[in-house]
Amino acid sequence: MLVLMKVDLEPAYIYILFYSLNISYFYLLSAALTFAFDKGRNQRAKGVLMAAGLILAYILVKFIMNYFVDAPAVAFNVYARGFRKNMPLIFFRAFHFTMLAIFVWASGHIARYRRMADQAEQQRLQLRADKAEVENALMAVQNAYLRQQINPHLLFNALNFTYSRVVDTSPEAARCLILLTGLLRFSLDSTGEDGLVNINDELKEISHLLEINRFRFGDNMHLEMETEGDFENYRIIPLILLTLTENVFKHGNLTNSSSPALIRISITREGELNFFSSNAIKSIPTGRLSKSTGLRNARIRLENTYSAAGFNLCTQTDQDIFTVRLSIRLSGSLVRH
Repeated sequence: MLVLMKVDLEPAYIYILFYSLNISYFYLLSAALTFAFDKGRNQRAKGVLMAAGLILAYILVKFIMNYFVDAPAVAFNVYARGFRKNMPLIFFRAFHFTMLAIFVWASGHIARYRRMADQAEQQRLQLRADKAEVENALMAVQNAYLRQQINPHLLFNALNFTYSRVVDTSPEAARCLILLTGLLRFSLDSTGEDGLVNINDELKEISHLLEINRFRFGDNMHLEMETEGDFENYRIIPLILLTLTENVFKHGNLTNSSSPALIRISITREGELNFFSSNAIKSIPTGRLSKSTGLRNARIRLENTYSAAGFNLCTQTDQDIFTVRLSIRLSGSLVRH
């Protein structure tokens, strides 16, 4: 037999008021705990005081709301004396929602700390993998470096042997071997501790490159080279000017006497280095000139070294003439001897 108990319910606004109070207290206390323990130790005392103030405010607001709801017609002092009987219940409610807020806040932080720990573990594993990758790359570089130390040694031995065989029969070929050996040595170990070379040293190797090609072309090579300025106290990353010069021999038509190639290298008093080359184009697609490996690598090296100081490298094709212009501000690379 089902027996239904009759329960007298309060008006709806009573539940809305008191549930709103409890919910607001719950979230405000959670915010105070977050402020106390997540904002640094210097804010901990403030957060604890905020939490204590919220507890007292909750009890006070509860007292006032009960007065206006339960006994609006009774004198306040009379109601206050009778309210003391209900104080244990109010403290229990405050304790209940306080513990609930602490539990929910702590659960959220434990979950967050677990996520942070998982992320830290993933980062540790990623760092370990990155470290292993870097170590493998360094080992590969070291092996490549050791191979490069062996290969030039064998090459120089071969060049010396060839030179000893041809020096008596072909002085020009012997001279070319000497110049070529010098270029190879310059490309391998010309830099100082700063990774730079004196511009005069690079200009010297450019003159050697021109001399080699004069043996190659003979009287059919039509190229003019001009230098201007005092390069002695300035340094530059190696092989940049040499690469741009070699590009003229690689892609230029140097046998046309009516359109000779030109290489002009100068430096201003303010330390701005300028390179200019102009040459007739061989019968190859012009697009390959501006996309050549030498020019591309030169641009990358310039960007890595002089992007802050400032440089400009541009190429231009005008009908059958290809020009290269480079300017670098070397004031930061000035070295006084």
